Amino acid sequence: MTRYWLDASVFIEAHNRTYPMAIMGSFWKWMAGRVADGTIVCPKLVYQEVVDGHERQDELAKWFQTRKSNGLCVASDRAVQAQVGQISAYVVTRYQQHQALDFSDGADPWVIAHAFVDKGIVVTQESSLRPDSHKARIPDVCKHFNVPCIDGIKMLRDLKARI
Repeated sequence: MTRYWLDASVFIEAHNRTYPMAIMGSFWKWMAGRVADGTIVCPKLVYQEVVDGHERQDELAKWFQTRKSNGLCVASDRAVQAQVGQISAYVVTRYQQHQALDFSDGADPWVIAHAFVDKGIVVTQESSLRPDSHKARIPDVCKHFNVPCIDGIKMLRDLKARI
């Protein structure tokens, strides 16, 4: 089974814009089902970005908190940690120091490393429309490491979501 490794942007954008919980409960029920069957996962650092990093106590934070130990948040192993090292080394050589630090300080390298080791797919709302950008972005780093990277709508299509 291919797992989809979601970046915080997917959850935050869905909650704040496209699928607010109060309006689109069916989307979140579908997401909960994919978490329960192990299809949708994220590194523990994504949890921190969604819940702790923004000091959120909204519906999204509560949704995350109830699923943290039930398969949504995956701990890293040595292979993932080693891959994060390789990703960070690449980002440092490719981007300006402050850009590399911004990228490496968050969950982004961990999402990519987990997907790389797991042979999964990264899902993010970040765009790769400007390949000449000086900012390290998930799609660009995924491309360098040959990790599939899609957006949330493509994930819904791939998983044949009916919400």
